[in-house]
Amino acid sequence: MTDIGPGTLVVIDEAGMADTISLDLAVQFVLDRGGSVRLIGDDQQLAAIGAGGVLRDIQSTHGACRLTELVRFADPAEGAATLALREGRPEALGFYLDRARVHVGDLATMTEDVFGAWQTDRAQGLDSIMLAPTRQLVSDLNQRARAHRVESADPGSSRCDEARTVCLADGNLAGVGDLVITRSNDRRLRSSSTDWVKNGDRWTVRAIDERAVRVQHTRSGRLLTLPADYVHRHTELGYATTIHTAQGVSVDTMHGLANGDESRQALYTMLTRGKQGNHVYPEVVGDGDPHSVIRPEMTHPPTPTGLLEQILARDDAPRSATTMLREQAVPATLLGQAAQRYLDALYVAAEHELGPEQVARLEADAERVVPEVTQQPAWPALRAHLILTGAHGVDPTVKLRAAAESRELDTAGDTAAVLDWRLDDTGLRGGGHGPLPWLPGVPASLAGNDTWGSYLVQRAAKVTDLAITVREQAVAGATPGWAPSGRPADPVLGDIAVWRAATLVDDADWRPTGRAQLQKAPAIWQRQLTERLIGDRAPAMEEWGPVIAAATGTTVRATGRDPFAPVLAGRLAAMARSGVDAPGMLRRARATGTLPDDHTAAALWWRLRRHLPPAVVQQIDHAGQDGGLRAAWTPRVLQLLGQDRAAQLQASPWWPTLVTTVDHALARGWSVQDLFRGEAAQLTDPGDDPCQRLVWRLSVAMDPVPDEPCDAYPVVGVCPWHHVPVPADAAQTLLPDLSADQLPPVVAERRLAAPPARDLRDRLVTMLDVQIDTRPPIGPTLTGAAQERRSISPTSPDRSVGPRR
Repeated sequence: MTDIGPGTLVVIDEAGMADTISLDLAVQFVLDRGGSVRLIGDDQQLAAIGAGGVLRDIQSTHGACRLTELVRFADPAEGAATLALREGRPEALGFYLDRARVHVGDLATMTEDVFGAWQTDRAQGLDSIMLAPTRQLVSDLNQRARAHRVESADPGSSRCDEARTVCLADGNLAGVGDLVITRSNDRRLRSSSTDWVKNGDRWTVRAIDERAVRVQHTRSGRLLTLPADYVHRHTELGYATTIHTAQGVSVDTMHGLANGDESRQALYTMLTRGKQGNHVYPEVVGDGDPHSVIRPEMTHPPTPTGLLEQILARDDAPRSATTMLREQAVPATLLGQAAQRYLDALYVAAEHELGPEQVARLEADAERVVPEVTQQPAWPALRAHLILTGAHGVDPTVKLRAAAESRELDTAGDTAAVLDWRLDDTGLRGGGHGPLPWLPGVPASLAGNDTWGSYLVQRAAKVTDLAITVREQAVAGATPGWAPSGRPADPVLGDIAVWRAATLVDDADWRPTGRAQLQKAPAIWQRQLTERLIGDRAPAMEEWGPVIAAATGTTVRATGRDPFAPVLAGRLAAMARSGVDAPGMLRRARATGTLPDDHTAAALWWRLRRHLPPAVVQQIDHAGQDGGLRAAWTPRVLQLLGQDRAAQLQASPWWPTLVTTVDHALARGWSVQDLFRGEAAQLTDPGDDPCQRLVWRLSVAMDPVPDEPCDAYPVVGVCPWHHVPVPADAAQTLLPDLSADQLPPVVAERRLAAPPARDLRDRLVTMLDVQIDTRPPIGPTLTGAAQERRSISPTSPDRSVGPRR
């Protein structure tokens, strides 16, 4: 530290794990000596216990550079899925569901499954770890793992010698052959000139004596001696750990228990430990405790997918006081508070107007009409509904009896909830629309009340004014993160922004309208918003909706209800416009296996995603990057394409992605001339981005890339890239379409003899073997580019791309 001076650059790694005060002291120390500081960290991993959130402040105030290309995972699609998981995007779950990474059951069964899967991985020579939400579960798993190790060891070997053991910080014993984890950084304990003992390092015990323990690092293989005092205070068994302890651990496979109380940050940290596979075991069955029967999650238990969605929507990232103060003044925050206060005041005023005697009589009448209805979980909501109905001048008992007699109630799990839904068609409690479409209006009896009238009117006016402000800001602002497929129409964007603010949808929740609403009026409005949002993407859905439905094995109507289907349709349309063989990729992705029932369209996308570079997908999800990037080969593009076309490419928001794609291709042995061959003569449809089209074409043409050039298939039907390793649970590798001169003669003759498809619809029928309705579409017509799509291949003779010979 004494060497820090004006020419010193200090890099602070894992800055997100430091509390604000400690980070401030370190930064100030360096700045006082004239040095510079760079912070590296992930603000979406688990943070320090102390006050934090400074990374979020830096990002919002000054911006930050982000890495989008992950190299830890064996499957590139898993790396992309973890980035979506990091942002809380529900479509990330499609990857884990599709790869059978989600296992469900009660706690006892899940614990057995975790231990069994861990045993299997260890028997196959993989470095595996178990994660659990509590220290008690961690201790139990560690003890079972150690007992299994001792029992499975050869008799007489040093691994069975239990005479010499050492007590660890977690209270467990460790012997020779046991796996331990160090929990404190100590630069004095060095394993080499550049490495030392760090928090999260895992070691195998090699020898034990009274004063020290000899250990070997599980990754580097380096040997080190740990003093007995360090072992007693900072070392634990390393077969299983908590999620917080595992942060920083890197293994081959991970098997983690989840109880549903985790945050998105905890789930993200859990599912990024393993290189080859990460499995989560959520507990979705009750524990049998009679005292927990009345809890909402017991009366309405979530599905496994719903439980994971709830975890993703739970953002527990630390927020600084500066951030919290700024958020409290945001109109969206004020609208949420105002809407809740208006609704609460409305119910309180109605009950006050009705009086205690009338309320008691109403409760007694409800019991006579529907016995034991007041004991149902949803009775408070039904009670408020009945009271407000009475304030509108309607007899609530008559309405309740009509609702009860309209259909049977014997099969209802919660009769109060069913009756609350049946009481009126609109769900507005017997009145008209209030300050927001799903909020009831002020009854005339209350509007004229000397005590409540002016107060409720002012509350309603405040909600209306804030809603106008929120809508205007949303329309004038940037495209929100919950709209990954593009900016919706301004009316839809404004209405969804008001809905999210008024219903307190967290900014971190990427579901456009948040969780499903249970009450009638909000549920109806939420469904209308979803339909309008999908309607904005009608051209792409009209073109690709039937194809996605056929690929996922569902109906077109069911596909329309999949929230990710419009996103997938837009991306497929963009791929097709760019010259990529999107139908062929979709057909081969469908053939790799059965898709999951939940997040089906997202699972299909992750199968396609495996064959696209990270930079391409990053641009899809986050358009608008800096286009001023230059590369060493940029002047060559000017010579090949001419000044106008080169300038058009560099002006595109896809230019940084093209730079990354070309750089990767050059590193694999391609030439600039091969990559841009024929591009100058290509014509583009109005509204298409030639840079985007080029990125799509090159990305698919290069996947997978052989280590050695291969002129053609040596044997028909034998893939020359069979040596490329893929994960065991990965989707089938999609081979690129080759031009006629690159195919074996038999295959080339078959392709040339086939009549060319006239348009995209013909190609889809031929390649996907599906029946598509040829009747004129109802609704918005497709664009000219979508109607007259040319049948082109990313490597057809007029635009061939291949590795340098």
